[in-house]
Amino acid sequence: MSMAGRMVFGKSIEEDILDKATAKNHVSENTPPTFMWHTGEDKLVFIKNTLDFANALEQHNVPWELHTFHKGDHGLSVASKITGKVNAHVQKWVPLMFEWLEDIK
Repeated sequence: MSMAGRMVFGKSIEEDILDKATAKNHVSENTPPTFMWHTGEDKLVFIKNTLDFANALEQHNVPWELHTFHKGDHGLSVASKITGKVNAHVQKWVPLMFEWLEDIK
């Protein structure tokens, strides 16, 4: 949509759909405690999205924890032989999550 169109009509349809699909826009005080991890090499989900989500959780006083790993593609899951994408460093998110869950009890 052109700048003049935005001035007259507001957001474009695409911007409206994106706003509705963006996780950070749906955070509230009712959002459950959230553990997140992200890799810097993820080309599908940009790390900024995860950081923005963590910020939204913080603004709503939702307990959260975020771990970032420099190396690793998108979709690593538990990063072990079970899922076929082994990354020994990223695998550490699993015990970190269990420690965090114990901590927030």
